[in-house]
Amino acid sequence: MRLATRQVRGALKQEIEDLRKAAVDLLAQAEVAIDFPEEEADIISREQMAARIKAALTGPARELMAAHARKRIWVDGVHTAIVGRVNAGKSSLLNRLLDEQRAIVTPIPGTTRDLIESTVTIEGVPLRLVDTAGLGRAKDAAELAGVQMTARMLEEADFLLVVVDRSRPLSPDDRDIIRRAREKKALVVLNKLDLPDRMGDGGADAFASLPVAGISALTGEGLTGLRKKIAASLLEGDLDMSTSHAATNLRHRRALEQAAASFMAAGDAALKERPMEIIAFELRRGLDAFV
Repeated sequence: MRLATRQVRGALKQEIEDLRKAAVDLLAQAEVAIDFPEEEADIISREQMAARIKAALTGPARELMAAHARKRIWVDGVHTAIVGRVNAGKSSLLNRLLDEQRAIVTPIPGTTRDLIESTVTIEGVPLRLVDTAGLGRAKDAAELAGVQMTARMLEEADFLLVVVDRSRPLSPDDRDIIRRAREKKALVVLNKLDLPDRMGDGGADAFASLPVAGISALTGEGLTGLRKKIAASLLEGDLDMSTSHAATNLRHRRALEQAAASFMAAGDAALKERPMEIIAFELRRGLDAFV
């Protein structure tokens, strides 16, 4: 995991350095043209400058921004929220996935009130697991705060593990969570395989089209299959990582966004036959974003 992280960070650093070098080369040509205006047409034309900016700067910068979100999975892990109604077995699931007693588990509903975060690698995929408070009607201020934090996690997480207690009929809270999970990448975890299925007729229809895995967090039954389904869900298609809160990644992304905007302005200035000084100014601004 650490090796993969270093490799990804190293690759990103090299790609940004390549982009910076291309900008330095184009800026040097622009400055030569400024210093020798009578020979500007022979040094580089506006049309050539615009084409090179697009090929060497704006295009690669956009590709880097798109790839940056995908690479974040290997650097920070997938921000994964374990959500569900009260007493569905979320904390027990967290403990099973971590193979340790990280969260307190009791028969008393609402035991988890604060967010509990841990990291784990599942089938080679790094995850940042967050155990959340159960969603439902809050009985006091502490429970209300927990429910509000869980609602925020539903919005911010990259991936949701929606825990459903199959030994009880689906509640309105279950259905609401499943409905909201459809807006993100999610996996429904049917917990308590060790107990009879009492979800009722049509219960499975509530999460139709969503991937489903059955497990008993109490006995560990189905854990291997769950791990495989988690990895398959994450590696299938593109994962929207736009809600990252990692400082390093935000810094990189903002630098790329600022640089790309300046490079686009430089290319636009070249296409519009603006003075070479304006083109050079925008190229410098793009370079400054990487400082």
